[in-house]
Amino acid sequence: MLPKKHRLNKDILKKVLKFGKRFDSEFAFLKIIPTKNNHPSFSFVVSKKTAKSAVKRNTIKRRARHIIWKNIGLFKTGAAVAYFFKPGSDKLKSKELERDILALSKKAKII
Repeated sequence: MLPKKHRLNKDILKKVLKFGKRFDSEFAFLKIIPTKNNHPSFSFVVSKKTAKSAVKRNTIKRRARHIIWKNIGLFKTGAAVAYFFKPGSDKLKSKELERDILALSKKAKII
């Protein structure tokens, strides 16, 4: 699990949703805003459109959190990032999801 300092709280998540710059990939998109923190913060959203089953939605979020946790040293400081997963991402294997998340992060220039 991500340490608390690397998780977005609800107030900042609302700001990210409203003012964040969007970057898209095949299976996900992210919204990002700059912050004054010395560390990046993350949130993961999987809607019922993406996966009907709560088990599958939680699996996607767990895998995504683990990918970020494993690669946390690569991310630049001072960013609030929310990842949103698209339909079809529930069928991805962990390696494919990791490739997609890291490519999307590079596209957003936070790696």
